[in-house]
Amino acid sequence: MLKPAICYKGQIENALKEYFYSDDMMYYIGGTDSYLLSVSDVGENGHYQYAVVGKENNLIGYIAYVLDRYSSCAYSFGAFSFDRGNPVMGKELYNLLERLVNTLHRVEFRAISGNPAVKGYDKFLEKHSDIGKKHILTDVFRDTSGKYHDDYIYEFINPLNKEV
Repeated sequence: MLKPAICYKGQIENALKEYFYSDDMMYYIGGTDSYLLSVSDVGENGHYQYAVVGKENNLIGYIAYVLDRYSSCAYSFGAFSFDRGNPVMGKELYNLLERLVNTLHRVEFRAISGNPAVKGYDKFLEKHSDIGKKHILTDVFRDTSGKYHDDYIYEFINPLNKEV
């Protein structure tokens, strides 16, 4: 279930600290730096932040994005799972993306090669191949072990949602 991230602010921020300087953080940020993500106290400027929670309100993950209502576009996604392998995270992210691509004109997000989530993003793209594309930017950054990673840009343009 998605709940406002502000309700889990401390838990989300503390959980992310556990992943500093890890590959998980590299995939989230898209680089080798680590920083403390800030859960906003105020929902403004189209920034949406959600906690993904399980049956007993246990924190499973975090999802954020920006919504530009004027352009009918969602972008700048971030998704982080704290409970690896828990299907609730993937289900909630899938449902959110499904809702957005069916109501907005444009949805775009990025992923770094090697990120385990890419498999799910590719399946989502396959399902929406009529409105979606995947762009690949080769060797965008190098990780701390010297390996180069590609940057995948997923875009979905729904021509039926031009007038939202």
